[in-house]
Amino acid sequence: MFISSKDANLFEAGPPDLELGLSPDQLYKRLDYYGGHGREIYLYCEAFDSLVYSVTYMLAFRIIGCAAYRWVGLPLSINYLVVLAWIVDQIENLCFIFLTVRFHRNQTWDTVATIASLATQTKWILFSLFLGTLILAVLIRITRIGKAKPQPVKKETKKEVKKTK
Repeated sequence: MFISSKDANLFEAGPPDLELGLSPDQLYKRLDYYGGHGREIYLYCEAFDSLVYSVTYMLAFRIIGCAAYRWVGLPLSINYLVVLAWIVDQIENLCFIFLTVRFHRNQTWDTVATIASLATQTKWILFSLFLGTLILAVLIRITRIGKAKPQPVKKETKKEVKKTK
């Protein structure tokens, strides 16, 4: 499977999962513009995205997030935004694979195209929230550098409470 000059449409139009709010009509036109061989190449790209790339970026960002949140002292539960974005990305990829394999327009196709568009928007919102919290964590840490760390509050023991009475 080699990419020839006749497959330039695939690269001209770009992948639909990078654009927000594509309607079923726009998506159908995009996939039609790719042509048969371009859709085949896109199918392989989506399979690679689902099986290799998205798993890699999810794990990498989980590790980076854990390190950053521990460094600052934020709860690690924020890091689940990446997992949620990954799950939504998998839904999006499955929708695009379905739409590419079943390239004939009908009601089911339109429904799946709408789900794919919503999944794309949700994925980018979740990923943006994660990156925002990551940047915030780094900024919090930078502003703390050079400042005295707060001393832990010492709990009074029963003996000390009796002495004060």
